[in-house]
Amino acid sequence: GGICHAGSGGGSVGAGAAARVLLVNQTGSAPFNRGALANIGFELLSRGERLDYLAVHDVDRVPAVDNASCAGAISGYYLFPGATPRVLHPKSYTGGVLVIAASVYRAVNGFSNAFWGWGHEDNELFGRLRWCGLVPRQGKNLDACM
Repeated sequence: GGICHAGSGGGSVGAGAAARVLLVNQTGSAPFNRGALANIGFELLSRGERLDYLAVHDVDRVPAVDNASCAGAISGYYLFPGATPRVLHPKSYTGGVLVIAASVYRAVNGFSNAFWGWGHEDNELFGRLRWCGLVPRQGKNLDACM
């Protein structure tokens, strides 16, 4: 047991691999809660189906597939297996685009649901990942391609 116990992932995703896309949007007048939205999406995708990896994308951070110079950075970011989570900003937070093994996301209990408004849920998750010895890796040159 323990918050840092997770399987090692495994397998690989490549051309022709099955993928599912889920868009989660918050409605109503409550302040924004990105962590809760990501956690809800994770739970919905996990129901009754095998889920190996999770990619959490902010709506303004979608790969620019029409930019040929970004092809290597984008494809390299999404190659698996990834022993550690992949992030845009490896020294501070897991915001923007996070690619993480489902077993790791579940083991660290996903994002916190306690942060309302913009910010800090990604800093808090980053800290828990580092505490568990899972220092996120940066996708080289990826930030410029989003």
